[in-house]
Formats: sequence, structure tokens, C-alpha cells
Amino acid sequence: MNEGAGCDAHGRSGLLTTYIQYQASIPRPSLTDTDIGLPLPPSVLTDSTCKILHEELALQWVVASGATRDLAMQNSWALFELMVKSMVEYLYWSGAHEAPRKARFPDQFTDDLTTLVNNVTSEIISGSVTFK
Repeated sequence: MNEGAGCDAHGRSGLLTTYIQYQASIPRPSLTDTDIGLPLPPSVLTDSTCKILHEELALQWVVASGATRDLAMQNSWALFELMVKSMVEYLYWSGAHEAPRKARFPDQFTDDLTTLVNNVTSEIISGSVTFK
């Protein structure tokens, strides 16, 4: 990242920020060619084996410990950007943007996200981690 990559006022890599915003494509569950471009079918949304990126990222971050947790905290801006992009694409492809606000995401994800926000807030207040 240091090879000619400029950073913004917050110390974030401009190249990585631009990549996440414009180029990163969030993987969708395997669909047939006829499903491409269509909203996610209900079977995908209720399939417990299907991993949605923002849900899995939040879960893994919440359960992380040691060096993995420290590294995630130091690079939290990039992980949050990926989560936001995945959430937006999920709302679009699932059609959940038309659902009531509290029903747009599964309860487990909102619980993990609440825990994650509390953890990050605690880290900021305690000053025990240096955010980039």
C-alpha cells in the first residue's frame, strides 16, 4: 500500500477506498444463468448454508481475538466499507429495501452489529488501539 499510494486525511489508502467504492463486487450465491440480474430467490435468503458477506464479516469480527482482533480494529475503516457495500447490494438483490426497516436484516446480524459497534466504541474510548 505504500508504493505511491496516497492517503486521505484519516490515513486511509486512496487506492483501497476507490477500489471498494467502484470496483469491488460482492459475491452473490451461486445462481443459474437465468437468475443473473434478478433479485435473490427466497430459497437463497432462507438457506442457512449460504453465507452473506456482511453477516459473516460481522460474525467473524465479533468472535475474533488476539492479533486477528487487533488487526481488524486497526483496519476497521476498510472492513466497515466492505460491510456497507455488501449491505446495500443485499438490500437491492433481496428486495429487502421494501420491507419495514427492522425486518431488512436478520436478527443475528443486527445483534452481531450491535456488539461490534459496542466493541469498537469501547476501543476508541479506552484508546487501546491505534486506528488507521
